[in-house]
Amino acid sequence: DNTGLAVWLVSSINWAVLPQLMLLLVFGLVALMLSNFLSNTVTATLLIPLAVSLATSGIAGEGFSLVISAVLIGMACNMAMLLPISTPPNAIAMSTGMLNTKDMAKVGVVMGIIGLVFVIVLSQIYWPFVV
Repeated sequence: DNTGLAVWLVSSINWAVLPQLMLLLVFGLVALMLSNFLSNTVTATLLIPLAVSLATSGIAGEGFSLVISAVLIGMACNMAMLLPISTPPNAIAMSTGMLNTKDMAKVGVVMGIIGLVFVIVLSQIYWPFVV
């Protein structure tokens, strides 16, 4: 908020033409990609305020759920398994010497895509009844 990134992002994209499912997918993809190169906490700390600013300003539409978008971003951040830097368990597994980075990357891409699809499906089918 202090840097003005949220205001710049909100004003630079025509949010009215994007359906809410597409917004969730974009936030999920960005969270997944950034989380592979940054820590999960840093990625969530960067993206959740952006989603909150979209939801509270009304730009994302009337049915855009603040809670669902925040949970989706958090869950997408946790799907990062591409590189050893993604999460501490990845670094621990890599430190054993039994894995190569390319092996971790292959499995990480598949797990990230499957996980993101699962999270998107949950956000549309299950979470609206819970929230």
